[in-house]
Amino acid sequence: MRCLYTRILMACCCAAAAAAAAAAAAAAAAATTTPTAAATPVATATAVPTATAAAATAAVAAAAPAATAAATPAATAAAAAAATVAPAATAAAATATAAAATAAKQQQQQQQQQQQQQQQQQQQQQQTKMRRKQLRVCFFKSLSLVDLGF
Repeated sequence: MRCLYTRILMACCCAAAAAAAAAAAAAAAAATTTPTAAATPVATATAVPTATAAAATAAVAAAAPAATAAATPAATAAAAAAATVAPAATAAAATATAAAATAAKQQQQQQQQQQQQQQQQQQQQQQTKMRRKQLRVCFFKSLSLVDLGF
């Protein structure tokens, strides 16, 4: 955008310089072609600003389409670049969101797996304790029955 404004400003400055040159040329032409205006200082003083204003208006009117024509492709290019970048940014944001969602799901799955493993280990430990206890009870029962002679 800064480049676009710079171009417009340069076009206006060039138009103003061209208008001043055209005004000077018009004043010189008016002074040489109209002997009456050159002879009368009041008429010259009136004619020069009028010619200058007319030349400036014409130069600005001529420069405006040129500035617009110069600005329009730049604006079109900027809009096209923005239109090109916007979908890419949207796609990148969607990809990042999907990656974050995938990472969150993976982390949740890992936590669930860890919890399941811990529960399985606890169950195995409890089952092992119960088996040992049952074996001890059975062993002592068998010893006592044998010792008693049964």
